[in-house]
Amino acid sequence: LQNWDFLTTQVGLLRSRAVAERTAQDMNLANVPTVAGTGTLDQRLRNATSVVASGLEVEQPEQGTLIRYSFTSPDPALAARVANGI
Repeated sequence: LQNWDFLTTQVGLLRSRAVAERTAQDMNLANVPTVAGTGTLDQRLRNATSVVASGLEVEQPEQGTLIRYSFTSPDPALAARVANGI
């Protein structure tokens, strides 16, 4: 039961807006117009965060402890970069 609680917490963290925002910041996605669009830095960061959050899929394992996640984007290079940046 303790491992299950830990896994549930980890899955929740991976799905969180905070992780999406940190990923967007760490990858400087607010300065990538195809990801963040235009506007103020805050608007672009919010847009980039939304792109990361909406493209991220996190699966809670039914057995074992391996959490699977993926990031989907029309841009394969961006998808790989974000998936590796999570």
